[in-house]
Formats: sequence, C-alpha cells, structure tokens
Amino acid sequence: MVWSGGIEEEGRRQIPHNRNAEIFNVSDINQRCTRAVCGYASTRFHNIIRSYSIHVRLNETLSLLLQSCQSSSGFKPNYQVLSAILKSCAALLAINFGKALHGYVVKQGHLSCHSISKALLNMYAKCAALGDCKTLFGQMGYSDPVIWNIVLSGFSASRNYDAEVMRLFHEMRVDGKAKPNSVTIAIFLPVCARLGDLHAGKCVHSYVMKSGLEKDVLVGNALVSMYSKCGLVSGDAYAVFNSITDKDVVSWNAIIAGFAENSFINDAFKLFSWMLNGPVEPNYATIANIMAVCASLDKDVAYCSGREIHCYVLHRNELAADVSVCNALVSFYLQLGRMQEAESLFHRMKSRDLVSWNAIIAGYASNGEWSKALELFGKLLALQMIRPDSVSSAFFLLVHIYKTWRWEKRSMGTFFDILDYLRQQQLEMPWLVFIQNATK
Repeated sequence: MVWSGGIEEEGRRQIPHNRNAEIFNVSDINQRCTRAVCGYASTRFHNIIRSYSIHVRLNETLSLLLQSCQSSSGFKPNYQVLSAILKSCAALLAINFGKALHGYVVKQGHLSCHSISKALLNMYAKCAALGDCKTLFGQMGYSDPVIWNIVLSGFSASRNYDAEVMRLFHEMRVDGKAKPNSVTIAIFLPVCARLGDLHAGKCVHSYVMKSGLEKDVLVGNALVSMYSKCGLVSGDAYAVFNSITDKDVVSWNAIIAGFAENSFINDAFKLFSWMLNGPVEPNYATIANIMAVCASLDKDVAYCSGREIHCYVLHRNELAADVSVCNALVSFYLQLGRMQEAESLFHRMKSRDLVSWNAIIAGYASNGEWSKALELFGKLLALQMIRPDSVSSAFFLLVHIYKTWRWEKRSMGTFFDILDYLRQQQLEMPWLVFIQNATK
C-alpha cells in the first residue's frame, strides 16, 4: 500500500482524544503490535487497529497498518478494520489517507463490500470531495436510504450545491428504490429554507404526513425551522411545534429563534419563559438566541432581562463555563454600552476563543478606548490565536482604530509594534492593504 504524503503530517491534525476512551501509550502500542504480528492470531491485531481507529487515533492506526502490511507476517486488514479506519479519515478530514485506502481497496477487490463502499462514500462526503463522492455513488450497484443520505448530506453541507441537492432528492423520489426517511427530510428541508422554496418545503411536509413521519422529532424540528425561515413562524411553524409530542431542546431553540428572527420579540420571550418552567432545560444555543433578542429591546428593559438570564446561567455550571454562552453575554453587554460588565465577564472567562477577543476589542474600539483595544490586540497576537486565514475577522478593528487615532503619538508605538509582529509572522500582504486603506 502506498501512502502519499506522510503519516506525521496528517497525524498532527488529530482532534482531541475522547476523554472516555481507553488510553494507550506508545510503548503499549509497540509491545501489543509486536506480539500480534509475531505470535498472536491476526484477529487480535485487527482488534488493536480497530480500537485505535474507533478512538480516532489516526496517526497510530495508520502507522500500525503500514507496518503490518509491509511485514513478512502476511497480515491483510479485513473489512471491519478498513471500514473503521475510513471512519477515522472522515472524522479527521484526512482525504489523502482516505484516497490511498481507496486505491488499496480497489486493488484488493473489496469495493463490492457494502460496509467499505459506504465508509468510502462517507469519507469523501465529510471531506467535501464531492466530485469523488458523486463518482463513487454512480459506481455503486445498489442504493438504500443511508447511501442517499450520505450523498445529500455532503452536498448540503457545502451550501454551494443547493440546486444539486434538490436534483438528487427528486432523483431519489423518481428512482423509488430507496424511500426518504426522517434523516433525508432533516437534510433536505434546510436547503428548501436557504433557497426560500416554500413550495418544495410544503411538498415534503405533505410526503411526511403520508409516510407517517409527522411524529418524528427530527422531522418536526426541521419543519419548524423551515417554516420560520420562510416567514410563516406564527402559523405553520408554531402549529408543527405544538404537534411535536416529545419536544427536545432543538425544538424549543427552533421556535424561539424563529419568532426572534421574524421580530416577534414578546412571543420569543414568552416561549423562553415556558421553556424554563418545563422539563427541557435551555442549552448554549438557547441562551445565545435569547440574548440576541434581549439586545434588541429598549436599553433599560434589555439590561434587566439580560441580567436575569445571566443569573440563570450562573446557576447552571455547564452553561457558565461554555465559551459561546459567555461570548453571547459579553456581546450583549457591549451592545448596551455596559463596558464594565463586559470587561469583567471577559476576564473571568475560564477559556476564550477568537470570537471572545474580537468582541471585547471591538467593544473598546466602539467606546473610544483605543489604547485598551490596541493593547488587547497585541496580547491576542502574542497568544498566537490569529492565523493568516483568520486575520480578516479582526482586520476592520485596526483600520477603525488607526483612522480614528492615528494622529495621537502615544498610540502609534503600540500600533507599529503590532505591525512589526505581523510582518515577522509573514503576514505582510494583508497589512500592506491595511495601510493603504487606512491612510486614504
């Protein structure tokens, strides 16, 4: 088997190890691998590789697989091992390894195995290799709802192929060999919403009723969201929401966000209040939605309502520690001009992401505190949290700061220190454009 690239390179892109997974160390890997190849049954070696693969330890998995295939033991990975490794490739977006495995599968004549072909299709879909995904889909001599859902999900996730998703769904219905299930509907309805195609959405709703899927919470949530985004929140969306027997947090988030996005502010708050008094607890998305609603109210009312929600968050440890919830609260206080509360919350956050930093820096800039904005921007760069592909997210901040404060000498030292730092990080080009724009 030929691996193009290198195991080390793609291995560095591993996602964090599952904290509940079994923990292996390097010496354990080597000892168990050696015993398996030299003396133990190949089944045990398969199990070792599958275990690493399931726990998304792609670097170790592929190293073991490559070592074993090149050894004189005659070991060849079975269908289960290949499927498990392909799932790891999909999870880590390791397209190069996935393609290498595809070549190996074809060479060994394993492509006819349904589990392997599905795993390959899923890998291409998750890695957004939609050309390869479509080609493989066309080569497969069978179809079922899972296969169609994999392809539809891949094209839907890209958001640039909504028309192709519509075409594929129509083809699935005409083909008739595989009937759309609840997952298919949940994939397709957001595309209808993005395209504003209410007619297609209603046709799918009709299919749902005829197929007996109307009680499925996944389908119900998708319908609520679709009708809300098409502007029918107080009618169709609310009716579907009420028809869902076992509402989950996604159901509540969909209807609250729907009313909020359609400017029914009081109704959104009323629903949030009902949710608090019910069996389903708000999650991070609920808080983010309702804080955005709060910010749109009159300042005094907004502040009181926001403080009450903030108190609720503090009594829910998992929410109080969530970065996205804290970001929503920081943004809320900033929008109301409550810089002190925003600053205090920002500094108390246990962890921060780029959104956190951008929010507080923008808050300082919009409130005229240019020195603090520049100071924090410098700290952000020192933490190396900005990469070339994310500089643009905070780009406008320094443009605004520089244009507003460029004649005050005490800020210029910090400003040009930041520019020097960026040049050292090989980010000259964006900042040359910045300088040109800022001095116009």
